[in-house]
Amino acid sequence: MSEFFQLDYLPEINVLAVRWLADSDLPELAAQYEQALGSALLHDTAHWLLDVRQRPTATPETSRWVVFEWLPRAAATFPRPLRLAVLAAPARFELIGTAPALQASAHEALHASNSYQLRLFTDEGTALAWLTGPAAD
Repeated sequence: MSEFFQLDYLPEINVLAVRWLADSDLPELAAQYEQALGSALLHDTAHWLLDVRQRPTATPETSRWVVFEWLPRAAATFPRPLRLAVLAAPARFELIGTAPALQASAHEALHASNSYQLRLFTDEGTALAWLTGPAAD
């Protein structure tokens, strides 16, 4: 664990919990996402809880990189669809909803017909229930 980032594999529910403990710049964030991908491959889990509650800011540059570069590559790595539950503070959702530069990335991540499912949550229990529940069609 670093002071910015924590990875935990939860074998009892086959979920990788990725928790950011502070904001990071894009190069550090990219390295953290790559580390998460490596851990998911090691544990062969396509169900990830991405906890960004301690990262209150979202930049257009970071959002574009995650949605248009990292997510498609991560999804292509697995033989089955990824399920990603993003756990965020309500203020982050408000920022995404009101910042036009972030809306395109959010729309793509949530509504694209990609080989992953991504949903946004403010409650960890609800996020984990979705991750471990039956796959949506």
